[in-house]
This record gives sequence, C-alpha cells and structure tokens, in this order.
Amino acid sequence: MKWINKLSIRNKLLLGFTVLLTFVLVLIYVSFSSLTTIRDTQRTLTTVEYPLSIELLKLRSALNRERLAITRIVLVQDDEVTKQWNDELVGLNTTVTSIIDTIQILGKDKPKIISGIQDFARQRNTFKAYKDTLLHVYNTPQTHVKAELLLTGTLFVINENMRENIVGLSDISEMDVELLKQKAETTYNNVVMSFAVFGVLLILLCLMLTVFFVRAIALPIQALAKQADRIAYGDLSVKIEVKDGSDEVAVMQRSFGMMVSSLRSVSEELKSTVDTLDNLSSEVNSELERGFNDTAAILRWIEKFSASVTAISKGLNALMNEFKL
Repeated sequence: MKWINKLSIRNKLLLGFTVLLTFVLVLIYVSFSSLTTIRDTQRTLTTVEYPLSIELLKLRSALNRERLAITRIVLVQDDEVTKQWNDELVGLNTTVTSIIDTIQILGKDKPKIISGIQDFARQRNTFKAYKDTLLHVYNTPQTHVKAELLLTGTLFVINENMRENIVGLSDISEMDVELLKQKAETTYNNVVMSFAVFGVLLILLCLMLTVFFVRAIALPIQALAKQADRIAYGDLSVKIEVKDGSDEVAVMQRSFGMMVSSLRSVSEELKSTVDTLDNLSSEVNSELERGFNDTAAILRWIEKFSASVTAISKGLNALMNEFKL
C-alpha cells in the first residue's frame, strides 16, 4: 500500500470517490438485473402462464360439456332435445378449435405444450369423425341400439383420453407457473439480501475510507497545527514527525521541519552573538574600572574588540543572507 502514500491528496480523494462510485454502480447493476428478472417473470406469468392455464381449463370444460351433450342425446331420445344438443355440439367444436389455436400461440416457446396439444388435435380429429358417424347411425332406427353402445362406450373412451391429455398439459402448466413463482420469490429474496449485504459493506467501506483520510490527512494537519502553535510561543524544541509519502501533507511537514531547524540555528546563532556581546561588554567594563595603563594594552583591547565586532557582523550577515533579508 506504499503507492497510496505517493499519491497527492487530490488523487487520494478521487480514488476514494471512485471506489465508492464503483461500489454503488455494482449495487445498482445487481439490483437492476434482479428487478428486471422479477419484471420478466411477472410478465410471463400474466401474459403466458395464467392465460394458458385458463385456456386449458376452458378446454377441459368444453370436453365435459361435449360429453354431457352426447349423453343427453342418448338418454332423452327426443327430436327437439337432440337438435338442441346437436347445435350445442357444433358450437363446442368451434370453441375447442379456437382454444387449440390460442394454446398453440401461448405455448409457442414450450415444446411439451406444443407436442401435447398437437396430440390432442389428432385425437380430436378422430373423435369428431367418429362422433359424426355414430350420431348419424344413432339416428337410423336399424342401427340405433348398436350406435348407442358405441356412443356411450368407445366415443367416451376417446373423450376421456383427450381429457387426460389436457389434464397432463394442465399439470405441466401448473408446474411452470409454480417454478416461475419460486424464481420470482428467490430473485426477490436475493434482491433483499443483496441490498442488506451491500448496505453493510457500503457502511464499512465508508468507515474505512473515513478512517484512512482522517489518519492520512486530518490528523497530520492537526498535529502540525499544534506544533506551529508551540513554535509561535517560542518553543523551538518541537520535533516535527514526517509521515511517509510524497503528498502535500508530507511535503508540508518536511518544509515545516526545515523551517524549525533553520529557526533553531538562528536562535543558537543569536544566542551565541548575545553571549559574545555580553562577554565583550564585561571586558570593557573591567578595563574601564582598571583603567588603561599603557598604549600597548589599549591597542590589544581595540584589536580584540575589532575582531569580536567583525565576527558578530559576519554572523549577522550570514543569517540575513540565509533568510534573504
């Protein structure tokens, strides 16, 4: 992680923002994908599965009514009733044909449904041909009894086979509906879980980034401010701690440390100069108290005084040059 310390504060902030943004975008993508799946599942249920189940139920109802009509024709044996139920059979045949077409459209993407309804259509053609023949024979007095047995026997067997076929298709449709419901529920649970997990991770990530930026930026600046306050009150013994890295905070700490070091040097130089001036003043006072006995002593003192003044002047010039005064 040393490479992070080499980044500037601006780049660190951009990196943190990018991480958060990426995390949020991932959460949005996961949520959008899950919600899209739920929407597609509901659309399939409302536009395909439920209508298909209703059509299969209508088809089973039509077959039952058709069986009832044939039974009434056989049992009542009345011309008017027979005509009425024959008309009913014609209407039911049209209804069944329409339902078959609708089921083929709704189940176009369901191979088992298409295969089952095609088998039903073939059974249906056999049933219609057999029914029309038997009803014609049934209306003929010479073959009435035999036709009655066939109508209530073989024809009903064919009808029952058709009903079993449709019941099987209904079972398949119900299974598909149940699977789609389970898929929608699972997807919903996944969305809730994803929001919970991503929410917790997002909070943890925000806390981690907050701690990182506080330690990397806020705390060093706060410590530097306290040290500057101590220096402002004349405490040059402050030790500047420079953190690793090359960002603005590290550069400021190093610059501040150099400044404190320079101030410490200036302070020591000034202290040395003041001490020299004090010593020189003491010597002058001592000589004045003793008096100057001879010219040679005066010359030696003047030479020493001149050397001390020259040294002090050089020291002050050096300080002025260092601080560009």
